[in-house]
Amino acid sequence: MGASDGKHIAIQKPINSDSYYYNYKGFSSIVLLSVVDADYKFLYCDIGANGAGSDAGIFSDTELKENLKTN
Repeated sequence: MGASDGKHIAIQKPINSDSYYYNYKGFSSIVLLSVVDADYKFLYCDIGANGAGSDAGIFSDTELKENLKTN
């Protein structure tokens, strides 16, 4: 058993980024997406996706999804 979730990390809006990093919470961010096991050990981390993306959308672009699909 374990869990996966995303966390918005607040950043200063990059120049000329328009709403690319602007999230639904009302600030600019990048997303940390991680998977942990039942002992709170991190099994996977992905950081740097733009804040406008959803957890599911970000997950769909990760190597983890590709590896789960092929293995």
